[in-house]
Amino acid sequence: MLRDRVAPPTDPAIAAEVEAVRDELARIKAVADAGRPREIVDAADQALTRAEATEYLPLIAEAHLRRGLVREIIGDEADAEIEFVAAWHAALASDHDEIAVRAAGYLPRVLADVVERHPQAMIWQDNATAVARRRGLVPGDDLFRLKNLGALDEKAGRYADAVARYREALALAEAEYGADSSEAGHVHEALSLTLRLAGDYQGAREHGELALASARRTYGDEHPKLAPVLQSLAMILGDLGDEAAAEAATREALRLTERAYGPENPRLAFMLNDLAVSTCEHGRWAEAEALYRRAIEIRESALGRDHQLVTTLLYNFATCLLRQDRRDEARALLEEALATREEGLGADHPKVAFPLLGLADLAIDEGRLDDAERLFRRALEIREASLGVDHPRTAFPLGGLAEVAVERGKLRDAIPLAERALELRQRASTEASELADARFILARALGDDRSQRARARARELAEEARAGFAAHPEGSARDLEKVDAWLKGHPAIVR
Repeated sequence: MLRDRVAPPTDPAIAAEVEAVRDELARIKAVADAGRPREIVDAADQALTRAEATEYLPLIAEAHLRRGLVREIIGDEADAEIEFVAAWHAALASDHDEIAVRAAGYLPRVLADVVERHPQAMIWQDNATAVARRRGLVPGDDLFRLKNLGALDEKAGRYADAVARYREALALAEAEYGADSSEAGHVHEALSLTLRLAGDYQGAREHGELALASARRTYGDEHPKLAPVLQSLAMILGDLGDEAAAEAATREALRLTERAYGPENPRLAFMLNDLAVSTCEHGRWAEAEALYRRAIEIRESALGRDHQLVTTLLYNFATCLLRQDRRDEARALLEEALATREEGLGADHPKVAFPLLGLADLAIDEGRLDDAERLFRRALEIREASLGVDHPRTAFPLGGLAEVAVERGKLRDAIPLAERALELRQRASTEASELADARFILARALGDDRSQRARARARELAEEARAGFAAHPEGSARDLEKVDAWLKGHPAIVR
């Protein structure tokens, strides 16, 4: 209190109104924290109007900050950015360092999704740190900084750097607040997502489960803040092949989110996308298409067609269309996703590889092997440069190049590529269809070898691939037909 430079209002009437508005801001925070943000959207607007009428800058800063947090919660990040900047200016003008630090510190997280705005985000982070130093650093300041820097690294594709930031943040949170604290739980959540992107699925699951346990302890089982943790864990469970658990977690996240934020909230798009991926994997085409179209409509309405988050939906919907032989529709979506990502993220960003791989798969299906090879090679170069040569995600372009070589009859060229792709997939994934795909490519590469040992291994791999594809018979009919045709042409070796 003695160090606080914020002067109270001198007019008793203004002072009384300031206290009343602060009580209302506290109520708004409580309702938002309780998971009922829709109830206080109008209240946050009205509190800001009342604060501005007092002309008392510290209160105006507090009201802008609270309104910004409410707008962020409901998914309106553009408006949240405006409010945080306004809070910063009002706080700085009135020496309200606490609000200035928070306003500047919240801005990096609303800017993180747009890579070209990362330099601006770093300026805001530096502003937050500078004011925090003037006020006197506390552990929460450093934790906030590390989490922001980790988010910026992760969004830029620097996954190893992001993991290091989050591990440092986790150590700080556990030391200052305890291993079971909500602060540590939030870092577990961020770390699980980044480890998944880095290919460490088991590590991602471990931290994801710790994050969910922390969220349940803090909020209970029916709070919407469980939803993003459930969604993150669902993606990891899907990577590990536990599809039933992944779909159950996604449906729980969707229920909690829709109940709290309404049926058109932008954050629903994430859950709808994940649920669409699952239903497509099981061959429920109509359900998957409806989910994708709803997700695209929600996200496009909130963010615009050229937003990077829309491209994820376009890419995933395209892959589902490819499985139904709807090639022209899939091609249009993949080309749009590629153009948007190249323009927004740069030609060498890791996320550019996804639409490249989709277009390469389409080229193989259409027999355009030169195009397929070019696209697979570009995707491989991007992933090796950004993720490393041993990253599991390099398995996809490696397998694609092996398939191109097989289609050209260059089996000796295909074998080392296919061996490497299978090794990487076995190391990181238990997903049956992904392993089946890698095994069948290698079987085809080995199948015409003169060595009985190689041919026997090829037959064994093909049979294992068939069992993997059969795990999802509705979604893998074409794959099963290909394997059966290959097995018929490569009878078992009689010793």
